[in-house]
Amino acid sequence: MLLSLGLLLGATTLATIAYLRRNYGTLEKCGVPVQTPISFCFGTRPWKLNEIVAHEEDMELFLRFGKVWGQYDMSTPYLSIADPTILKKIMVKSFDSFSAHADSVSDQSLRSLDLTNGQEWKDLRKGLSPTFTTGKIKGMLELLEGGIDQMIDHLEEVTEKDTLVEVKDVYQKMALDVIARCAFGIDSNSYKEPENKLLVYGRQVFDEFILRDVGTTILWHVYMMIGPALEKWVDILPEHYRHIWRIGNSICLERESRGPGPGDFIDRLIELKKRHEAGEFPALTTGQITGQSIVFLLAGFETTSNTLSSLTYHLAKNPDVQETLIEEVDEVLEAHEGRLDHESITDMPYLEACIKEALRIFPPVSRNDRMCTKDWQDEGLFIPKGILINIPLYVIYHNPEYWPEPELFKPERFLKENADKIVPYSWLPFGAGPRACIGERFAMAEMKMALAKVLSKFRVEADEKTKIEFQKGDQAMMSYTGIHVRMVHR
Repeated sequence: MLLSLGLLLGATTLATIAYLRRNYGTLEKCGVPVQTPISFCFGTRPWKLNEIVAHEEDMELFLRFGKVWGQYDMSTPYLSIADPTILKKIMVKSFDSFSAHADSVSDQSLRSLDLTNGQEWKDLRKGLSPTFTTGKIKGMLELLEGGIDQMIDHLEEVTEKDTLVEVKDVYQKMALDVIARCAFGIDSNSYKEPENKLLVYGRQVFDEFILRDVGTTILWHVYMMIGPALEKWVDILPEHYRHIWRIGNSICLERESRGPGPGDFIDRLIELKKRHEAGEFPALTTGQITGQSIVFLLAGFETTSNTLSSLTYHLAKNPDVQETLIEEVDEVLEAHEGRLDHESITDMPYLEACIKEALRIFPPVSRNDRMCTKDWQDEGLFIPKGILINIPLYVIYHNPEYWPEPELFKPERFLKENADKIVPYSWLPFGAGPRACIGERFAMAEMKMALAKVLSKFRVEADEKTKIEFQKGDQAMMSYTGIHVRMVHR
């Protein structure tokens, strides 16, 4: 009896080890340096990911291995590629071999655009793309401006009492209010109602993806061991994600029942739903379409507020840059009789350069990804089907080969006269190729209008509390809790 139990235990142990090591050796065939696993069957990454800052981990490995290297995240093999030449091939020229993202969820109705692949992604992208044309964005500017004006009113009020402002909170509320107006068709006014569900849920969605303790870190490791099969036993999708989906879905259905609205994103989803019911976009589901308001929140909440906050930080730390920018804003507003619209923000190249430099020096998303969908080989690099591609954006942006003096905030890098100095595919905050961010124009318009309005009223100054401390445990974003600056009336 004891012998049988011993044999069973031994066989189970060996089978488990074999399963955990099932992908070992895959990366060694790719022709790139591979980080040696730190243990026999538990991959190469640190155990305590909740104590690691992801972009610092990437930079350390880049300095050790170069622009391309391999790792095993528990049982999952992936390549990190920080070479713009290769990335151009992966994201554009050989898109058919890298058309998928790594993450998805089993419930199709909950899959937003970035969580879809294959024909489902093609149908959804085709259906949503007309919403984000320049013409349609112009039509949303009035809604967008309303959310920004609420931010300015709030700043006018609070700075009367204290000029020291935590700007991350301010920009988060603004970004949420803009999303609520443009994507959900509601006026949330988060400054007056800071406990509104959309703001609370929006913050929680991103917070729940951060590995804060041993428990969440172990769950991550288990997921990387057995992959999507974990979803059969554990619901890995944050509950607040589902709450936001339900809000968007219910608003869409309610709007449909009472007739057309102001021509916002909700109306366009209803139109898309009708086209689907008429036979178009067969790879989608009705629930998936009516819940797509969440794509605005996932793509434009934390990223927008993060970028505006870090840019405000850099303006406070670089007063000469700020003065140049204020001069541009004042001149353009005067030329346009005080109007802040699509035409006037287009005439602010230095403002655009400042935003782009903020996206480079502290990218809100420090890692992007692709999944290899069929074997690919090029110039000695072999990537087999199923390999995850990590694109370490922070590493690329801080490589002096592409960006001289990468730690310095220099917006002039992005001015028209210096465009020929930028190495193609060395700046990818919105991705590239067919899977580039669908909302890039909207995001840029929102950030330009928001910052131009702020600087038309205030000058930002550094304080002893003005600093950025990046959170540990966030596996994709360069998140931080807050940034304090002084906002002084001009």
